[in-house]
Amino acid sequence: MRSATGVVARFTETKELALLSAPLEATGTIYFVPPDRLVRLVTSPGRSRLVVDGDKVRFEDDNGRKALDLSASPMARQMVDSFVVLFSGDEARLHQLYEAEFSSDGKTWHLHLSPRSAPLDRLIASFDLSGSGAHIDRMEAVEPDGDRTVTRFGETDAQYRFGAKELADLFGEDPAS
Repeated sequence: MRSATGVVARFTETKELALLSAPLEATGTIYFVPPDRLVRLVTSPGRSRLVVDGDKVRFEDDNGRKALDLSASPMARQMVDSFVVLFSGDEARLHQLYEAEFSSDGKTWHLHLSPRSAPLDRLIASFDLSGSGAHIDRMEAVEPDGDRTVTRFGETDAQYRFGAKELADLFGEDPAS
């Protein structure tokens, strides 16, 4: 992923929560612009958008918009870093945040990540990722209480080149800037 010019990937996510009798499912698209810009757009069952732009994060849905400055929240910073580090291929930062176990059979690979320290270990027990080449096909996040989220990725383009208008649409920027 370190050599990616940009990433666009469709996803299907299944959340299994102990409090619910049936899993929650969502579909959407992830957009990643190196080194630290990410949009997670959910299109079903409802519409929502999580935008990470450096130290700024905002969440938008039908109920409005909420912003967060990551420099003021170490816990949120580590959680967001967890996702950005995976897409950016920042191996040094990955090893700062996680104990990593990697295996490959030459065609596919598997990466098991366990948080090294608090506060991340209070949010995530482990991440398991699998894929082939520069593509992540599946990611499973297990929380300390046993709840888990499985995300399957498809239609992934890891060499996507974003245009100015597209960046403006995704991040709310003025395309002339």
